[in-house]
Amino acid sequence: MINGKIIVSTNSRSFDRNITIITIAVPTFAGISYLIMRKLSFLLAVFLFIQNFSKATVAVKDTILYPDEKHFKNIQQLTFGGDNAEAYWSFDGKYIVFQRTSAKDGIPCDQIFVGKAPKKNEKFTYRMVSTGKGRTTCAFFTKDGKHIIYASTHLGGDECPPVPDRSKYGNKYIWPLYSSYDIFMADLNGKIVRQLTHSKGYDAEATLSPDGKKMIYTSTKDGDIDLYIMNLKTGKEKRITNALGYDGGAWFSPDGKKSSGALPGPKTEAEIKSIKNCWPKVWWRLPIWKYGQPMQMATISNKLPT
Repeated sequence: MINGKIIVSTNSRSFDRNITIITIAVPTFAGISYLIMRKLSFLLAVFLFIQNFSKATVAVKDTILYPDEKHFKNIQQLTFGGDNAEAYWSFDGKYIVFQRTSAKDGIPCDQIFVGKAPKKNEKFTYRMVSTGKGRTTCAFFTKDGKHIIYASTHLGGDECPPVPDRSKYGNKYIWPLYSSYDIFMADLNGKIVRQLTHSKGYDAEATLSPDGKKMIYTSTKDGDIDLYIMNLKTGKEKRITNALGYDGGAWFSPDGKKSSGALPGPKTEAEIKSIKNCWPKVWWRLPIWKYGQPMQMATISNKLPT
């Protein structure tokens, strides 16, 4: 959230995913906790999808702000068509980075784009800053606003990696753990200036600490899906989770001392077996529904690499 604004990816009635900026209207939200805002963004996206889906067959005028909405205002849709997701603000709130797929525009799988946050009634324009090769995900601005970090499979091949057959996994939401994913730093012209990870296995889902000095990311380098924190200056890192199952999608708290993203692990033999059967090829990234527990906050100040 930047200056009371959140940015989400939502499904329209055409089933495209588009980027939308929403201003929080309720004054009491000013002091809302960081983790609650993370949950709110997720739940809002789910709500908007369900709301649009349920009215898809009803002949009503399309809108992104319903008259009886009390909690949000100034909703501005930024993208139209294609699959647009994982949008994040720059530290100064002036720019947005996101990933986009649009086969009709010659983008067969996710690539990274950057655009200046538009003013009201202003068109959102953006440009590609990834290589255009392989598949990318989860971009994030550096503190100085001059670079981004993102994960890409381009070193493993120019083509899009294969998409898993969801029917083999109960038609669950599937997030492929491509072993060719590594994390890179690039300038805003798309030039890669540094490769941040080199391990064999999935390295992705990176975000930065509020001071811009540390990166938290998800990796399978040690045999499970765990969180790691890296000092960007020295390259030194530490693994901060070790429970079986998915630990990912992590963020730092505003003071940089805590992280949200560690998820409760499997409890029963059936759950453990289910994880081991799909790992290491794919993972369905909604265990928050499967186990019925929220994402956890973990104190990490005593574990940070120097």
